[in-house]
Amino acid sequence: MLSRDDGAPWRWHGPGVVLSVDPGTLLGSVESPSGSNRWTFAGVETIAANGGDGPVRLESCESLERGCRAVLRLGALVVSLEIALAQTPATVAFTLTPLTDAEVATPLRYPPPLRPADARVVELALPIKTTNGIAYHPAPGDELDFTFDAAGGNITGLSMPFWSTSTTGGGLLSTFVDQDDVELSVTSDTDTGVDVAVGWRDSLGTLRYPRRVTHTLLEEPGYVAAALTYRRAVVAAGRFRSLADKIAERPVVGRIIGAPYFSTGYLPFSRRKLLQVLTGLRDIGYRSGLLGPIDFLQWDAGPWLNDYQPFISAPDFAAPITEAGFTPFAWFYLEDILDFDPSYDPAMLAVDRDGSVPQGWVNRDYRYARVCDAVLAEHGRRLRERAGTFAALHFDTTTCKALSECWSPDHPMSRSADREARRAWLGEVAGWGHLIGSEGGCDWAFDVMDFCSNNPRRGVQTNFPAPARHIPLQGLVYHDSVVSYGWEYDPYNKSYWGGDWSRVKILDDVMCGNPPTVSPVLGYFPVIGAGEGAVASSWVTWEDTETQRLLREALPVARLHQQTALHPMLSHAYLDDAGTVSRTTYADGTEVVVNAGEKPFDDAGTSLAGSSYRIDGRATQVGGR
Repeated sequence: MLSRDDGAPWRWHGPGVVLSVDPGTLLGSVESPSGSNRWTFAGVETIAANGGDGPVRLESCESLERGCRAVLRLGALVVSLEIALAQTPATVAFTLTPLTDAEVATPLRYPPPLRPADARVVELALPIKTTNGIAYHPAPGDELDFTFDAAGGNITGLSMPFWSTSTTGGGLLSTFVDQDDVELSVTSDTDTGVDVAVGWRDSLGTLRYPRRVTHTLLEEPGYVAAALTYRRAVVAAGRFRSLADKIAERPVVGRIIGAPYFSTGYLPFSRRKLLQVLTGLRDIGYRSGLLGPIDFLQWDAGPWLNDYQPFISAPDFAAPITEAGFTPFAWFYLEDILDFDPSYDPAMLAVDRDGSVPQGWVNRDYRYARVCDAVLAEHGRRLRERAGTFAALHFDTTTCKALSECWSPDHPMSRSADREARRAWLGEVAGWGHLIGSEGGCDWAFDVMDFCSNNPRRGVQTNFPAPARHIPLQGLVYHDSVVSYGWEYDPYNKSYWGGDWSRVKILDDVMCGNPPTVSPVLGYFPVIGAGEGAVASSWVTWEDTETQRLLREALPVARLHQQTALHPMLSHAYLDDAGTVSRTTYADGTEVVVNAGEKPFDDAGTSLAGSSYRIDGRATQVGGR
């Protein structure tokens, strides 16, 4: 419903939201009907300062039933801007549609940041890919000013297309589903605490397709309300598939419930050692778990795989692993290829805008070329028979690498087409009957994949340039849909980066409801780029008392996942100001309290020691540093 007075902003009223826009400038506000949760946005003059190639001219603005539509000219670029009530309650959509094919040299920033009126942002939540999510609380003196590719790689990309901002009186969930050419800029602001701005990147040179951001008002502030609201949207859109649904379709997925990721590195080990490990794991109490990799499937890598170091290739290990109740998996890595691989074909390669072939992985003098995802499946199907030996496949980089373009005239590919190709390939291989996962993880693939590695690495860093807290943001949306492990080469065991973060990693997994990632035996040569120093190795041995301690401390973590994996995560909260004590609850009634601090914590009259957790009243102490 539109209400207006002459000379006043146009106003539209919808369920849970009031939208106000000045037709002469397009500045306005989004607020709850009571006015208690109000956010404002600047006008179109901000576009010229943030990517326009000339003065901005507002050529027209018309009122629509649920909002307004304007036409803007920025030099040779002409766009329409629609600001309107969405079909979802309490939601407003900002849509930018290109009306010309003019090239875009720099990202076009629109809409402007939504800022709280007469309040400050007290929390920003981001689903950074190599975390389960982080919450940042702006502090005086913070000087944030950074921009990142939302569809980027492990360090900067997002696992889910949203962010949330909160004041003490309410929150705002901002989403950009199916928008692959977007960057986010986070800056400190003296008045509001922090701003988040959207920048639209070109797609193969132009804007090409409509760009859309939605903002949903949240009555309750905080990341929990935002995540649960986003989950409802995913379910309503038909994009959510539970683990129970996946198990019904592919029974092999049931093997991941309560299953640790037993990372064994990629160096060979003997069958005798394998049998010792399998017997020992069962003696400890394990009855399931992913174990591997026991083979390396990368095109026709056999002739060159052991040039400098031995790689494991033991498909015969699959049978005893399966007989012991565990799940054997192989590495499945087709995104890059070496020019001396027998499968190498220049027609497979991606092409950058300047005509060069983008570089993939680098290790010593191995310089991989990037394979174009548009043709990867066509060539990758030749490995189907070989892959059939393994119940599970770990895709190395399919969801951890940034979405990319290909400018080849034979197989051009936008970032959106790249996303669709990667998702289709994951879905196809899952259809072969495998349990599948990938390094990193993006929710555009969570309905077709089963596990990912969206958890902190090394010193449990946040990958955010200011102090921030780890939160189970992904778990609040997808706990009962996709399993999240730690990075395969940075498990609970002492890290090859030189530190021991076993205690905090175990407690983080308990907080997030993840199964453990731990090595019973491991051999690994870290990646060494040109000029980066001498080759070193990292080892985990079964007989080491520290290995045995970690395997025993990981068992109740696995059992927690067994108990909760098929149930949604309902809530999470930190119980102390320092952010060291947390409570997580699940739909089956399971309650988990974690004290990652050093001192005991009094929880409603019950003391919980430092470095410990309590599941449904039963406390467990964690060792390590």
